[in-house]
Amino acid sequence: MGEDGAFGPQTEEAIRFFQSVMFVPKDVDGIVGPDTGYALLWYGDPYYGYDDKVTNAGYCNEYLPGVV
Repeated sequence: MGEDGAFGPQTEEAIRFFQSVMFVPKDVDGIVGPDTGYALLWYGDPYYGYDDKVTNAGYCNEYLPGVV
């Protein structure tokens, strides 16, 4: 199945997995809040997030919650 732009069960499962790798277990909630949004932007694909400089935000910067 391709991308559909919806936040469904597979997306929530992927977010929970990402959180389990990046954060302590108590922070795994499947919600893309500021901490998860920042981590996705920073550690993800540079096209969608950040490149080597925080000031060069990518495509998704304005769509995900973050601390920057």
